[in-house]
Amino acid sequence: MPNEISIPVIDISEALRVQLGFGKQPELEAVAQAIDDACCEVGFFAITGHGINQKIIDDAWNAAAAFFDLSLEEKLCVPAPTPQHAYGYSPMTAETLARSLGDDSLPDLKESLSIGPMELPPEIPLEAKGLLVETDWPAKPAELHPAWERYFAEMSELSARLLSIMAVALKLEPTYFEPMLRYHSSALRAVNYPHLAKLPREPAPPTEPPSNRRQSLVFFHNAAWDAEVKCIPTCLKPGEKPKYEPVLAGPHLLSKFASTVGDY
Repeated sequence: MPNEISIPVIDISEALRVQLGFGKQPELEAVAQAIDDACCEVGFFAITGHGINQKIIDDAWNAAAAFFDLSLEEKLCVPAPTPQHAYGYSPMTAETLARSLGDDSLPDLKESLSIGPMELPPEIPLEAKGLLVETDWPAKPAELHPAWERYFAEMSELSARLLSIMAVALKLEPTYFEPMLRYHSSALRAVNYPHLAKLPREPAPPTEPPSNRRQSLVFFHNAAWDAEVKCIPTCLKPGEKPKYEPVLAGPHLLSKFASTVGDY
């Protein structure tokens, strides 16, 4: 296809070596430049050399699959997300992600399980309780809780290291983003797209047959609830003003989430 975009694949292992006290600064800067190029030219990139043990990844993936294999009755024992609470089990058609962008589309043909942050601040504002809350873990499968905790910890560490590399790419101190990550409100979500013998609604004839089952495991690395998200100084030219006003990370995230759930 002539307009097909190639997603860059970047090996970050040398940058991680520098962060751990090995390697040389030019190696870190080379990885940072590759990430900068990918973000500016494509908007996405994939990584290799992340150092996460494959068993930790497999255990988290397999635990998610085991949860989705449970009966609907068992899965519904896990509290469902609401506009005021971001985590839990969401059954088929209970969510419409397009609404977060103002698109009133049909509900998503998927089910999902989401958990919130592992470390909570000592004081939680009342309006933050939808994001900063203890996880209500499913009783089954028993291996899900420890597997997801390990995976969450690894992904948190990796995400922080990636942000440090990005800070270098932005000509900032490697620690620039660290204050925004204390008690970060990150989330882990598994999504199951079940096998569909037929579509539940058909507003238009499908161009392809209904899909086989697919699964994804997504880590959303979010800033702290009270972190101010604003234009980075090195992204502004002299005399230039930011295009967008600053927002607080937590309230902005919760408002986006609240728009995706509801009754149908």
